[in-house]
Amino acid sequence: MSVAGIICEYDPLHTGHAYLMAQAREAGAKAVVCAISGNFTQRGGFAVTDKLSRAEMAVSCGADLVLELPTVWAMSTAERFARGGVELLTRTGVVTELVFGSECGDLAALRRAADCLESPEFTASLASLPEDGRTFAARRQEALAALLKGSAALIAGIVLGWDGEKYLFNPTKAEREHNRMTTTIAATHKKIVMIESEADQVPENVMYEGIVQAHEHLQPVLDLIDKMVAEIGKPKFEYEHAAFDQELFDELVEKEFESMEHCMDTDDKNVREARVNEWITMVQEKYGEEHPDMMQYMDEILYKLQKKVVKKWLLAGKRVDGRQMNEIRPLAAEVGVIPVVHGSGLFTRGQTQVLSIATLATLSESQKLDTIWEEEEKRFMHHYNMPSYSTGEARASRSTGRREYGHGALVEKALEAVIPDVEDFPYAIRVVSEVLSSNGSTSQGSICGTTLALMDAGVPIKAPVAGISCGLIQDGDDFTTFIDIQGVEDFHGEMDFKVAGTKQGITAIQMDLKNDGLKHEIVKEAFEITKEARFQILDAIMLKAIAEPRKELAKSAPKMIQMKINPDKIREVIGSGGKVIQKITADTGCKIDINDDGSIFIASSDIEACRTARKTIEDIVFEPEVGALYYGKVSNIRSDFGAWVELVPGKDGLVKIKDLEFKRTEKVEDVLKVGDMTWVKVMNVGPKGIDLSRKDALKERGELK
Repeated sequence: MSVAGIICEYDPLHTGHAYLMAQAREAGAKAVVCAISGNFTQRGGFAVTDKLSRAEMAVSCGADLVLELPTVWAMSTAERFARGGVELLTRTGVVTELVFGSECGDLAALRRAADCLESPEFTASLASLPEDGRTFAARRQEALAALLKGSAALIAGIVLGWDGEKYLFNPTKAEREHNRMTTTIAATHKKIVMIESEADQVPENVMYEGIVQAHEHLQPVLDLIDKMVAEIGKPKFEYEHAAFDQELFDELVEKEFESMEHCMDTDDKNVREARVNEWITMVQEKYGEEHPDMMQYMDEILYKLQKKVVKKWLLAGKRVDGRQMNEIRPLAAEVGVIPVVHGSGLFTRGQTQVLSIATLATLSESQKLDTIWEEEEKRFMHHYNMPSYSTGEARASRSTGRREYGHGALVEKALEAVIPDVEDFPYAIRVVSEVLSSNGSTSQGSICGTTLALMDAGVPIKAPVAGISCGLIQDGDDFTTFIDIQGVEDFHGEMDFKVAGTKQGITAIQMDLKNDGLKHEIVKEAFEITKEARFQILDAIMLKAIAEPRKELAKSAPKMIQMKINPDKIREVIGSGGKVIQKITADTGCKIDINDDGSIFIASSDIEACRTARKTIEDIVFEPEVGALYYGKVSNIRSDFGAWVELVPGKDGLVKIKDLEFKRTEKVEDVLKVGDMTWVKVMNVGPKGIDLSRKDALKERGELK
């Protein structure tokens, strides 16, 4: 039976009190018990009405039982008054529900307030307020409001930019033209809960200070949300939690904690998994009879128990694999491991190993981005694959999932800032990272492997990039960060703060949290230790494997020649129905891409074929320059008129007989014959053709006087 308990004074009882009891009945209470103060009320005041009269009032309004709250509690502070009332109602052994009224009607908010009142932060906040003549209640309300402002689960976001001199908050389209980073930050009043960034080698101190300022810019937004919630907010949705055998879990914590520590105490995840499987079998045998349904809770039991082990160790300065907090797992790096591809890099960190393969192609192979905006494309693409065998599993390969999309995009962001401009390196670039073995930080391993593959392929990246992750464990306000988290630390830790960058600065950030956010000091420390770790990875292993991008592309890679023509000449190069460009392609075997601005990219594995194609195109778009000298072949002759000289294939000019020599010429054949090579000078270019002079050309060359 549901029995409602009410803690009250009823000095005097009014219709609001009667309404509360009526609501308790309507909610299903079969009986109502009131814990009422005696002749003295809270903080020592005298009751207006004696306790017996107030008890009669309560009964007349629906109370079934009225108990007197002992005077020592009734005259105390609000907290002790309430605590005493709850204790009295609990001791009855029959009260099942506590009924009270509130202005907000949000139980979750009241719970937050209660937690804050019990916290050391509240005590400190209250102590910091000045003694300015206000009542204790007023000062307490101010301290609590300030604390709740930071604990409420209200979140706002902002985009942070930087143009090299000043920060840009929610930058405009015009500002983004000169922006060197795009950092998305979400935060509560007190803590940072999300950081996602792509940047152009932005220094750590610039990034950190920008995040701090962005957090300050969010405060008015959060204040507005606070106000909106107060005015129109609705109670939080409540849901029924999944069933869990807490009794069994508590027993396992008490009796089997050390055995689980033994299972976890190894740097080999395969050994750890084997030990855990044996532990499960042992637990089934020992506790299965009393808890026959234990296996349906086993996943959660393992998670919570292992988390306790990991947290205990990390807070004590011990890591699962025995490393120091700032120690990176053993590193290894190789390039050129697959000789037939354009570039390859193998990066190993502990039991995590990633093979990245780079492929170069013509710009026509760039990925087309199908959006609502004008057509765009990207020439640098990265794909990430994590097959089942990388984690020791045997399962069918499925379609691309969240991990593949997310990690692939993260590596793209990390490397985009160092990819050379298309003018300097006119190639589409695709890198595929295959996770061969996984034990944490595969995305950061992919960043390192991709850097190696690009350098091996001869891509002139602006600077090598490395990636590393930072972990976190907290106990109240105390926290410990640690570098290069492996799988079990990622799974049971409270943060995976991934930072990629060069020696000049950060190129990408991704932050995953399992707590209520980070204080600024944690963010600052994460930047400091990841910077040091990046430098160590670059100097100790990556740059020793390959110090700089290769000067020459692989033999199998396409060789590229870039040229530019007058856009008005594009139709001549393509020809009617594409006949001209198709013939050039067939004759040379080259792949030719032509852009609307007249840029032409010629690619082939044979550089001489590229040069031949270029020469053919140059001949097609050839425009003779007045005053310039050319060495051409005589293609036709009219004895009494002149000779036609082919400057380039398909482009002839006329040398009139009078312009052959400075002396009189009777007939052209006296000077030139068909097939002869001769120097000519362009005298005029007009609608009727090209006028040439042999005598002026030879004079200019010093061959005729």
